[in-house]
Amino acid sequence: MANLLLNHEGNKSEAALRMPSSEAAARQQAEMQRRIRKEKETFLIFTRVLMKYLETKDPPLYIRVKSIIKDCAERNKRHEPGYESVTTSMKGKIKEVVSKAHWSRAKVYLKRFLQQRKKPAQQSAAQSNWIG
Repeated sequence: MANLLLNHEGNKSEAALRMPSSEAAARQQAEMQRRIRKEKETFLIFTRVLMKYLETKDPPLYIRVKSIIKDCAERNKRHEPGYESVTTSMKGKIKEVVSKAHWSRAKVYLKRFLQQRKKPAQQSAAQSNWIG
């Protein structure tokens, strides 16, 4: 239960209204962790899409980015400073070498990929509603 701070009139004080309960704080923390995990998952999918795109459109850059990914993963495993988050380090390093045009094009392909991935789930949900 949340602790309530009451003023001399028996009403909640402003401090009590602003102070999050431990339950609310735990919910906020869990939500933030879910959001971060989702962002990391999305970036990893984006990286796969980008790599597929680069493999056909710019093979030398594909090889360079592949090397960057491998280096970031190895440094993360060795717990090197600045590589605590492999996704953050990868994103920064990859963005330094990939042109804005390639990056933007990969984002378009990512959006299409995610939309296509949603369609089968939506279709199966619609079918189960129709059947059930």
